[in-house]
Amino acid sequence: MPVPVFRARVREGRIEWSEQDAARRREWLRRLSGREVEVIVRPPSRKRSNDQNAWLWGVAYPLLAETFGYERHEHALLHYGLLGECFGTVYDQRFGRALVRVGSSQMTTKEFSDYMEWLVRWAAVEHDCRIPLPGESA
Repeated sequence: MPVPVFRARVREGRIEWSEQDAARRREWLRRLSGREVEVIVRPPSRKRSNDQNAWLWGVAYPLLAETFGYERHEHALLHYGLLGECFGTVYDQRFGRALVRVGSSQMTTKEFSDYMEWLVRWAAVEHDCRIPLPGESA
């Protein structure tokens, strides 16, 4: 069963729960009545943005695909190859091959920005391919 995430704000050392999901929160807590639970309080993570993803697949990967000779239908191969180049791979005996350590869909906006910057530097230094960052071209 998926575990819900509830939003709150911390003020002066106290948690102020969002009223937006009060009913859902009460129902979930009723289900757990009498059980021991874990409570994790952390700032919300921000997953990669749609703009970041659009830049990756609409600007960076097409330029790199052209540089390396990948066809349009091979962009996913390029994607996983580059993730492996940046973050490394791990051998998975079940698949019998190396798999990437990090998936881009799980990255925060900060992690994705770091990947974007790495990709631009790597392409320029290693392959003389200039990839404009968002806002650097039309």
